[in-house]
This record gives sequence, structure tokens and C-alpha cells, in this order.
Amino acid sequence: MIGRLDHLVLTTRQRESCIDFYTRVLGMRLDTFGQGRVAFRFGDQKINLHEAGREFERSLQLAPRRALSLLGLARAATMAGDREAAARAHAELRKIWHRADGDVPWVQEVARQW
Repeated sequence: MIGRLDHLVLTTRQRESCIDFYTRVLGMRLDTFGQGRVAFRFGDQKINLHEAGREFERSLQLAPRRALSLLGLARAATMAGDREAAARAHAELRKIWHRADGDVPWVQEVARQW
């Protein structure tokens, strides 16, 4: 029997509609924390709400150059013919932004490459 779920995340493109559904229809409580982040609470459980694309902006705030530096490294390695280094940089980039918004041009680039 499952006694508890932890670290659940719901990603949406329609924040207000999602909040309305989970609070009004399902009766969950809205919890605001941090810098405008929200979660739904029910009993002792919590589901964090992420907006598609916004979490990646947050990642850049925490480590402003990390993802773009990895992309630059992957591009440079590809141009130099070093497929192994390019693959490592792309793999690290995918770990960081594995849920990236598919509409972002350089995310499409990474998907096409690997």
C-alpha cells in the first residue's frame, strides 16, 4: 500500500485554468511559496505547479550561463568534429533541461542533433 507520494510536479501551459481546476473542481488548497511559485495541497500531499518554459528561465537565474555554455560547447565540439565531446555536452544539457519547451529554437536544435 502506498502511504505517501513525494516530489510530484505538474507542468502546464495554462496556469490560471489549471489552478482553477485543481482548486475549484478537485478542492485542493493553493500554496504560494518562494518567488511566486505555487503548489496544490491535499492532506499532507503537495503537487508543485510548473509553467511550461518558466522553469528553464528559473534555471538560468540560478546558473545564468550554464545551459548556454553547454550548448556553446556542444556546437564547438561538433564543428571541430569531436562527436564524443559534443555528445557529452548535449547529454548534460538534456539532463538540465529535460522538460524544455519544444518551441524554443535551440531546444529543437539539441533534439535534432541527438
